[in-house]
Amino acid sequence: MTKQAEIDYFGKMTEAGRRFAAGKPFTAEERGAYLLDMGQILSLIPKPPARLLDLGCGSGWTTAMFARSGYDALGVDIAPGAIALAREAFGHTGARFDVQDFEALPFRSEFDIVVIYDCLHHAENERAVLESVFRALKNGGEAVIVEPGEGHAADAVSQRAVQAHGVTEKDMPARRTAKLLRAAGFRTVRVLPRAQFQVAEREGTGGIVRLLRPLLGARLAGLLKTLKNTAFPGCNGIVLARKGGGVPPRQ
Repeated sequence: MTKQAEIDYFGKMTEAGRRFAAGKPFTAEERGAYLLDMGQILSLIPKPPARLLDLGCGSGWTTAMFARSGYDALGVDIAPGAIALAREAFGHTGARFDVQDFEALPFRSEFDIVVIYDCLHHAENERAVLESVFRALKNGGEAVIVEPGEGHAADAVSQRAVQAHGVTEKDMPARRTAKLLRAAGFRTVRVLPRAQFQVAEREGTGGIVRLLRPLLGARLAGLLKTLKNTAFPGCNGIVLARKGGGVPPRQ
């Protein structure tokens, strides 16, 4: 579970893996959840034009969506292989890409928006990441953070990734992210329900569904899961933070 493993990950990727990564979100089984997340993020952040920093961008599909939406979007990732793939797959969208360690960003008061999507749980030092985000934002700038939440580290897919690639996988519940944001200097921090958990699934998934399905049936178990995640977003909600004063982040 080292930073070097994160750097090497894309360099060891097969050609099939590269095609899969370059085709995201549409090549992924989770495509519906990914698109719900992106729709929610775009609903919450300030409208373009604005300078946007997309951290841990991987193959670059999220940065490309921001660029296509009118943002001056820069995606950064610690893995040179990821940035090479992002430039190849999405450079035509107007998105820009650069190799950077998000625990030690060089930016100072340069961005209106910072997005961390599904990558903070890979950090060796998540506190350092959020301190870097604080420095990178202009006064009044906003950060939005979406993470898989509790139970992620124990998930079978996460365990296979750790065993196969040595990458870091950890739980990053929204309540912990919010606490770290406040410690980093953000004055206004809010945790909101995550859109993908407020939508009834065709086939409900997750621990509460597996527990309740035999007793209540799939449909009612899925509904209870939706209600739980809406009422208690601290587990896997979406986190908004604003640097400095001004109007609080929108709901």
